[in-house]
Amino acid sequence: MQAPTLRALPELRTKAPRPKVLVADDNVGLAEIWSFVLEDAGCDVTIADSGGAALAAVAREAFDIAVLDLQMPDLSGLEVFTAIQADNADVQGIIITGHASMESAMDAVNRGVFGYLVKPVTPDALRVMVERALERRRLTVENRAMLSHLSALQQVLDTALRAVGVADAFQSISQVMVDAMGVDQVTLILLDEGGNLVATAAYPVETEIYEGPRLRPGEDFSGRVFAECQPLQIRDIRDSSVRSEILKTMGIRSLVGVPLLSGGKPIGVLHVGTRRERVFDDSEIRLLLSISERIGLAVEKERLLMEREAHRRELEVAYQRERRIAETLQRSFLPNVDVGVPGIAVAHLYQPALSEAEVGGDFYDIIELNGGVLGLVMGDISGKGLDAAVYTALTKYTIRSYALEDPDPGRVMSLLSEAFMRQANPEIFTTLFYGVLDIRRQCIAYVNAGHEPPILYRAGTGKIERICSSGPLAGVISDPGYETQEIPFHCGDLMLLYTDGATDASHDGAWLGIEGLEDLLRTHIEDEVQNTLNAIWNGIGEFAHGKLRDDVALMLVRACG
Repeated sequence: MQAPTLRALPELRTKAPRPKVLVADDNVGLAEIWSFVLEDAGCDVTIADSGGAALAAVAREAFDIAVLDLQMPDLSGLEVFTAIQADNADVQGIIITGHASMESAMDAVNRGVFGYLVKPVTPDALRVMVERALERRRLTVENRAMLSHLSALQQVLDTALRAVGVADAFQSISQVMVDAMGVDQVTLILLDEGGNLVATAAYPVETEIYEGPRLRPGEDFSGRVFAECQPLQIRDIRDSSVRSEILKTMGIRSLVGVPLLSGGKPIGVLHVGTRRERVFDDSEIRLLLSISERIGLAVEKERLLMEREAHRRELEVAYQRERRIAETLQRSFLPNVDVGVPGIAVAHLYQPALSEAEVGGDFYDIIELNGGVLGLVMGDISGKGLDAAVYTALTKYTIRSYALEDPDPGRVMSLLSEAFMRQANPEIFTTLFYGVLDIRRQCIAYVNAGHEPPILYRAGTGKIERICSSGPLAGVISDPGYETQEIPFHCGDLMLLYTDGATDASHDGAWLGIEGLEDLLRTHIEDEVQNTLNAIWNGIGEFAHGKLRDDVALMLVRACG
């Protein structure tokens, strides 16, 4: 929908008011000549035969231009102009003198006089000088109004962005409108769910909110503004079909309304009124349109907040539902597959320390990749319960998705970290080992993101090695700089992956630690990896006297098994 354009009702298309000019000269005949010239040019002229008479005329009405003789019997033209300007800063002065001097000319300039004419003055010279003075006055008034309007718009925008709802914003915005536009009444009308236009807020009275009529689009003044999506104004509501008894009781005479838009669609009407008869000019209607745009921001903000709250409630219901299926989720996180890659044997187990740990953060995965390689994952999400389960699922399936595209560990871990930072609770973090075992090349490419160092047993030498951390925890910092590392993995070699529940096993203040886990691996090597893993698990339980402090996840991998 196009933006509203300025349009007035037919009865308001009137001619611009004639400029008011004061001519003061003790030579009444000459003053009458100037009056004839200026009235012929379209001005309304008032004649004064002295400085005192000029000030008396000013007391009765305001003038746009003052044409003043420099030397009059009682007051000089400059003295009269200074007195007029004290109450009417926009008045433009033209001094006429038959006794020109540099001193009087400079004095006129210093007092802000627009023009200085030396007698004899031709009619054309006076006419041109008055036209220029009127143009200067017009620009001065318009510039001041523009600055006032810009200031008002900034105040309205600040209020709209700061407010938490329409009602919160409206009173402050209304006061700005009253001050900037000189209006006496402001009403905000919004479209309700039933398709009716309803007064939602009013200034300075709230009665209209409760007693104002409900209108259909196209009905009455506000309904027309809404339906036509155009500004409309009424000079005198007493001679119109406006039905609002509240406005009439308040003594509102003139009314102007503009559509309120959101997303290019009308959602209501903003109208202002004055107790005196008035025609709003284009600049004032443009200001009102701009203010309606800012109020539209507040309306849209309130709508989004309400939608967010509704969405939050929906998520809370879903959260409770997911808690009831948390155990099923946990079981789905643990692989139950036979490795189909020749030359690789894998055993794995998971043991929760407590019943609630069934939805804990320890997890592992085995991913068969293209080309006869195997992806190995061991991780630990901080926390317990549903949050840990949700982020465990996020981590596991994100790794699988990226690894199946391109298994390079540095790439996969970097993409996972980016995804985790976009989604994860800042209080949740992940330690993770991801390795790719290529049995044909007899090597493991890996990234260890702050996880417990996997333990390597070298069959050829009987030595134990550790695969230490090669990067920060996943999802903690942006651009973590993960780089793929590679180590040899020959026939008969073993790699033990585990979570910290294994090394944290303790009794009587003694901790198993990584050295104890290495000893268990070294002393329980058997032909079958599952037997070896079972023996390691039994050793952990015996050390802890059957009382584990944390969940334990274990995975044992052998080459050429």
